[in-house]
Amino acid sequence: MCRSDSLACTCTPTTCAAQGKTCGTMPDGCGGTLSCGTCGANQQCTSNVCVAVCTPTTCAAQGKTCGSISDGCGGTLSCGTCGANQQCTGNVCVAACTPTTCAAQGKTCGSISDGCGGTLSCGTCGANQQCTGNVCVAACTPTTCAAQGKTCGSISDGCGGTLSCGTCGANQQCTGNVCVAVCTPTTCAAQGKTCGSISDGCGGTLSCGTCLSKQYCSNNVCVTGCMPTTCSAEGKNCGAIPDGCGGTLECGICVGGQSCEGNVCGSGESLQSYDR
Repeated sequence: MCRSDSLACTCTPTTCAAQGKTCGTMPDGCGGTLSCGTCGANQQCTSNVCVAVCTPTTCAAQGKTCGSISDGCGGTLSCGTCGANQQCTGNVCVAACTPTTCAAQGKTCGSISDGCGGTLSCGTCGANQQCTGNVCVAACTPTTCAAQGKTCGSISDGCGGTLSCGTCGANQQCTGNVCVAVCTPTTCAAQGKTCGSISDGCGGTLSCGTCLSKQYCSNNVCVTGCMPTTCSAEGKNCGAIPDGCGGTLECGICVGGQSCEGNVCGSGESLQSYDR
């Protein structure tokens, strides 16, 4: 500092601690030199500060064979160059890559990889065309739910997209992407049926069971008594025959000049041969 009665000034030296220094020598700011000590084992003095000793890495240790990399201690390593038909990728020599082309890939629009880490620009499409899968195709006009007569669920727009056609209201269900009134299936009991199969009124089938012994199923109802035979069961196709239960079955008439013999249609000659 300077005295008020003199032009002479005094200098206050700095300290190693004030400067954050822990090793080596440095000026004290007043023309002198400070000794800041030495570093311990496995330490080195860098810019008058003790730091851990840095052991530079090597190209081999990093698996690098070409180009330049950091040695981890502030320096740079030169890892060499590649041979013929090789290229340096990520500081490693690899077989040289021959980029593909848009034409080789059959692509006419947009961007694709060149197979060697680069990107190819394959151009743009003309009027009334669109780029689909990097190929120019005729422009597609998406359909609509209304155009397809659909009122619910999701459908294709015909151009690779999906249309949401909404939801149905109360007491409605979505069938084939169309809102329809909710269908409540009927039952065998509601229809008074006790056997066989009937429609449930909603596109399904109801199984109404089987009949007990000495019963048969007539019009999906079990009845007790005699079960009539049929013309086809008896092999008859004309005239009348007993039904086996006291009734009569009408088995039809013959056509085309045929005659009914034994309740079977045929020519007179074939019937005579049959009789023999």
